[in-house]
Amino acid sequence: METIFQISPFPSFEDIRVPLAFLILGPVFFFYALKNKTMKKRKFGLFWGATATLMACFLLYAVASKHYNVHKKFAKGEFEMISGEIEVLRVQPKDGHTEGDLISVGGIKFEIDHFLVTPCYNKTIKNGGALKHGTEVNLFVSENCILRVERKRES
Repeated sequence: METIFQISPFPSFEDIRVPLAFLILGPVFFFYALKNKTMKKRKFGLFWGATATLMACFLLYAVASKHYNVHKKFAKGEFEMISGEIEVLRVQPKDGHTEGDLISVGGIKFEIDHFLVTPCYNKTIKNGGALKHGTEVNLFVSENCILRVERKRES
C-alpha cells in the first residue's frame, strides 16, 4: 500500500491564505487610517482595519484549533480503519457549486468536498483526487473525517 494522504500537524497554506491576507491588510488599513487627515476616511479605515484584524485572528484560531484537535486524534490512534474497494456514487464538478463527491467503502459513505476548509482529505476526483471507482484502499477515519488514505499499488 502507498500512502496518498495523511493529515499533517499544521494547516495547509490553502486553508489559511484568506485569514492571513486579512491579518496583513487589517493593520495596514488601521495604521493608514491613523495618518489620514479626513475624519470620514479615518473612521472607515479604523473600523475596517480593526474588524479585518479581529476576524482574521478568530478565523486563524478556529482553523488551527480544529486542525490540531483532529490531528491529535490521529496521533493518539483514535480512528478506525476501513478497507475495501471504492464505489463512486456522485462526482462534484471541477468548479463546485454543488455537493461533493460521494463515495462508499465497505458500505460506509463519505462525502468529499474540495471547497471546504477541513483538515480531512478533500481532493475530489475532478480536482486530481485518488479516490476513484474500483480503487482498493485503506481509509483511516474518525467521525466521518478521512485522516489517512492508503491505496493498493498498481502493478
